Amino acid sequence: MSSLTVLILAAGNSSRMKSDIPKPLHKIAGQSMIRHVIDTAESLKPKNIFIVRSPHAEAFDKEVRPYKCVVQDKALGTGHAVKSGLEGIKGVGKNVLVLYGDTPFISSKTLKKLIKNHLENKSSLSVLGFDAFDPKQYGRLITEEKNVLRKITEFKDATPAEKKISLCNSGVMLMETVALKEGLKKLKTNNAAGEYYLTDLVEVFNKQSLPCHYSDADEQELLGVNDRLELARAEKIMQNNLREAALVKGVTMTDPDTVYLCKDTKFGRDVIIDPFVVFGPKVEIGDTSHIRSFSNLRGAKIGKNCVIGPHARIRPGTSLGDNTKIGNFVELKNAKLDENVSASHLSYLGDAFIGTGSNIGAGTITCNYDGFLKSQTKIGEDVFVGSNSSLIAPVNIKDGAIIGAGSVITKNVEEDDMVVARAEQKTFEGKAKNIKAKKRAEKDGIKAAKRKIR
Repeated sequence: MSSLTVLILAAGNSSRMKSDIPKPLHKIAGQSMIRHVIDTAESLKPKNIFIVRSPHAEAFDKEVRPYKCVVQDKALGTGHAVKSGLEGIKGVGKNVLVLYGDTPFISSKTLKKLIKNHLENKSSLSVLGFDAFDPKQYGRLITEEKNVLRKITEFKDATPAEKKISLCNSGVMLMETVALKEGLKKLKTNNAAGEYYLTDLVEVFNKQSLPCHYSDADEQELLGVNDRLELARAEKIMQNNLREAALVKGVTMTDPDTVYLCKDTKFGRDVIIDPFVVFGPKVEIGDTSHIRSFSNLRGAKIGKNCVIGPHARIRPGTSLGDNTKIGNFVELKNAKLDENVSASHLSYLGDAFIGTGSNIGAGTITCNYDGFLKSQTKIGEDVFVGSNSSLIAPVNIKDGAIIGAGSVITKNVEEDDMVVARAEQKTFEGKAKNIKAKKRAEKDGIKAAKRKIR
């Protein structure tokens, strides 16, 4: 909607969260709550999006890029927040949609329905309402037939009769910009909180015969998050939603409740996820790949027909070619592996490139950090690295080479060469028998001394 400006209110403090982090920056499914809201707002294709924040919440500026923040200098209520937002914006659209940075579940479908009804009803103001199972502290919508809205009463100011109403205010409002700017001038603070209520605009508009309506929505979509308990509940809801969406698209999860996804996790066709797998942000899994139990993946792109885990850790910057196998207790970081590479167990491969068909033996590590700088290990195609090898970066092991088990590689290895770099094995005939006898006598002496002391 090219004539729409979206204002996301995010100036509240985190007092109930018991946190120094602004509440909308707390994460659900690996993404801040406000980013969830921005993603939904973007789907509406508005003219512009702005975020209203408090003066000391500069952390928002980076999180919401490329969108700009407007500062609400004093916490004087939602009406004051919207006024502060409009005063700091150039090029406001014909209509203004007010959203909230701590309501991450609201869908584009619901907002598009609100916009559609707003235009069809020729409304000056439209509100999203919901029929609450337990109305609690929500404001109540005072309505008439045909979704006409007469008044919104905050719970603190509601009469006993109004508190019995189950139709509640979500806070989401869509308003004509010209009427909104004029209406904000008429707001007063004669209420229980001593604040400028945005909801009072309904009465202001009705007094001027400007039509006001409401659209209904599902209560769960409009849930806000105010404390850590609600944050945990929101995480559970979001995880269930993401799992269901993945299952519907053809992902197999043998125990979905134990799999944790991020909002941006992407799956190909016929992917299998075993129990107890965690996906961090920016993970893509290719067709027919299998992620085994207790694996943790972040910032990684996995090719087709790969096997990961169990107990594998895939860290940011990693990409795996098709048919690659990463086995138990293998950790990858900023590593690019081509097709048909195998690292089956007990290895660390960091800042590495590994060519097609290479095999990495158990216990192999790339020594990529010297205490000051990171360096790269480059392994060519069809290379065999024997178990318990240490590759001291920067080092280049070229195509077809073989590294003997237990080697410490400090120099480049040429194509098709075999390198063994370990201390020479020495034999002392019969020495083991003498050492064992000596140690047994020493042990027996210690035991005898202890008995004497007793």
